[in-house]
Amino acid sequence: MKEFLANNGPWSQFIKQDNISPVVLSPNDKRPLTPQVSVIPFQVPHRDEFSDTLGLVISGSRKKILYIPDIQNWAAWERSVIEAVDEVDAALLDGTFYSPDELPGRDLSGIGHPFIKDSMDLLKKAAQKGKTTIYFTHFNHSNPALDPDGEARKSILERGFHMADEGLEIPI
Repeated sequence: MKEFLANNGPWSQFIKQDNISPVVLSPNDKRPLTPQVSVIPFQVPHRDEFSDTLGLVISGSRKKILYIPDIQNWAAWERSVIEAVDEVDAALLDGTFYSPDELPGRDLSGIGHPFIKDSMDLLKKAAQKGKTTIYFTHFNHSNPALDPDGEARKSILERGFHMADEGLEIPI
């Protein structure tokens, strides 16, 4: 991706004019961002035809966050999402689609994202324990959970999960 950006306009101008400085992240190599904050990228399965899809573990001086906004599905990942969630204080997870009925007439199996309803079933014990705060993020515009007064959002909150709404800050 770095080579593509550097060699193709209009993105190459951002690099040539020092507006951006792309940094290559290597899976599983810890990258310090500041003396107190670091990230560890890791590969997750999801439409890698143009670039790798990475999740991150973001570590601060007090807390650790798991960030997986895009993934094919939890079963396709080599790790257990249950174990990964148990290792952090907060998790921001792929919430693209709430359920399979969200896009009538489309085969969602080819699109590739776990449904929020399925993720809640899979992670219900972690949500009940309360050690890890679990947020859903990366919502498709058709996702009914975007309606703050809708049944989907109410269900998410009632089951002990959260929405990563605009402006969310998680101190680490």
